[in-house]
Amino acid sequence: SFSDQDNSMKILGLKWLPSLDAFGYSLKTLNRPCTKRTVLSELSRIFDPLGFLSPITFFAKYMMQHLWSLGLNWDQIPPPEVLSRWNKYKSELPCLIQLSIPRRSIPSKITNCQIHGFCDGSEGGYAAVIYFRYKTSEGNISIQFVCGKSKIAPLKRISIPRLELCAALLLSKLLKFVLNTYRDKITINEIFAWSDSTVVLHWVKASAHKWKTFVSNRVTLIQENISPSSWVYVQSEYNPADCASRGLLPSELLNHATWWVGPPWLKLPYNEWPVVNSPAFVSDVSSEERKITLTTCVSLHHIGSLIDKYSPLEKLKRIVAYILRFSHNLKPT
Repeated sequence: SFSDQDNSMKILGLKWLPSLDAFGYSLKTLNRPCTKRTVLSELSRIFDPLGFLSPITFFAKYMMQHLWSLGLNWDQIPPPEVLSRWNKYKSELPCLIQLSIPRRSIPSKITNCQIHGFCDGSEGGYAAVIYFRYKTSEGNISIQFVCGKSKIAPLKRISIPRLELCAALLLSKLLKFVLNTYRDKITINEIFAWSDSTVVLHWVKASAHKWKTFVSNRVTLIQENISPSSWVYVQSEYNPADCASRGLLPSELLNHATWWVGPPWLKLPYNEWPVVNSPAFVSDVSSEERKITLTTCVSLHHIGSLIDKYSPLEKLKRIVAYILRFSHNLKPT
């Protein structure tokens, strides 16, 4: 059904603007105090299947986890500093009505279509985001947001490199999903998987059997989803997945160019992309290396040494006879 106010239409749970052929959002906040119950309720009201609002939903999910860690009950008011952050977030949600996201991923006539995926991990969580990069019929390079996803880090603290690896696994799954979805619709010429963690890049490009169980299992899955040669290093300042792994307020997301169209150099020709070779921290890489223990068995043959020591045959025969007699006498009668 159409809305008389903005000529929008609800389709598949999303707000569709037929005049623009674009998706939009309209969130009405409820005037209720901040508790675990209301935060969960507000979070559940945001329907975002393609992850357009991943930086915003991450903020709310992280807030929900923080409330759980404080040990509050469902209707208990949190401390003032938490309350202030939530009220600011909630007050900015209505500004999402200004968002207009093109429904169509790619036009009908394109060439040299590439998939660019970015991943990032932080203490709070990890995320991945994917874009199409293609040439239009006019010869212009265009970038189109495809999908994004974020996850909260577990309460049991794990290292940043491991969280970055979880982000790489999340990206590989998203890339596999997008490739399977568009397989019969467009031709994908190249796949780029970008990460700002040189440690993770070192892990995913090496044999999975080289690492400890946690890293090995995830590297195996990553290499099953995409080729190790697809992984490339990107500087943290140009990584759009950073937005969804740390969270943004709605007002920050509206005009965040890096989130919506990727790093600025992505629209440039390939030979103008920045080339940065950042070495991995050896200690972080080697800390996950599997320790290998080799056990050897050495057999000693005393007969050989006896022959070397007593070379005359008659003397050797007498010595062997003495040994056999002594051995025979030791046996119980």
